[in-house]
Amino acid sequence: MILWKAEFVRVDWRHLLSFGLGWGFLEAFLMYVLSVWAAVFFLGFELGFMDLLAGAVERNLAVVIHVSLTFIVFRALARRVFLLVALALHAAVDFVAVAALRLLGLGVWSVEGVVAVQALIVAMISCVVAGRGSVGKF
Repeated sequence: MILWKAEFVRVDWRHLLSFGLGWGFLEAFLMYVLSVWAAVFFLGFELGFMDLLAGAVERNLAVVIHVSLTFIVFRALARRVFLLVALALHAAVDFVAVAALRLLGLGVWSVEGVVAVQALIVAMISCVVAGRGSVGKF
């Protein structure tokens, strides 16, 4: 539903960037900040800097991925197939990260490296997709 409302906003790369940052930061707040807050205040965990650092890095990478996917989703206003592309990329990033942790048994920082490479790949795909077509001026 939100996707179709995007047709009514002023379209340039700054507005799409702010839209993607909004989604990314909202998810970072809901997934990271609230869970750390609950762990500390309700469950009584004592978390140090290194305990929190990996999650913070992962959330920042998620923001980069969400911003990149916003540009791809915007292209879906012109061709609906780009919505499927964005969904497939998001699912692939999630699957590879979980598979690296659970199936391959990589450590947390190795998984963060895998996610960082995926964020770079999604950003490059976004640049290619955003450069195509006639919807918007980037």
